[in-house]
Amino acid sequence: MQNPLGTKTNTLDSKQQKHMEKVMARDAKQDATQLKKAEKEASSGVKADSKAAKTQLKAEKNLRKASEKEQKLKKALMKLQEQYDNSLKNLHKAQKDVSNATETHRKASMAKEEKSRMLEKTKSIKEQHDAQRQATLSPSSSA
Repeated sequence: MQNPLGTKTNTLDSKQQKHMEKVMARDAKQDATQLKKAEKEASSGVKADSKAAKTQLKAEKNLRKASEKEQKLKKALMKLQEQYDNSLKNLHKAQKDVSNATETHRKASMAKEEKSRMLEKTKSIKEQHDAQRQATLSPSSSA
């Protein structure tokens, strides 16, 4: 059998045969090397995926813990805020009570001073009246 170029196709000379075997051997070696590299990369990908999955689980666990802690602290903060608000309300009430008591004391002191002045005035008037009565009684009893 001859091909269109006029050479026989079913018989290759030994040089071409050896060259073809070398090329095929080199191609087979490259294929094996590429296969080994692909298997290694696939294995590496599996390991990376596994590691990423573990990292994700750990991150999710940390998120849950952080969320729980945040909720716990928020609850404590709200309780403390309520206590603070009550304390502040009590402080304002105490300040108002002090202000009211101070005003009441000031008014009571003023009233006491006014009553003391009235007492002194009344005593003075009584002494004057007593002296007048005594003076009125003394000249008539001497005569």
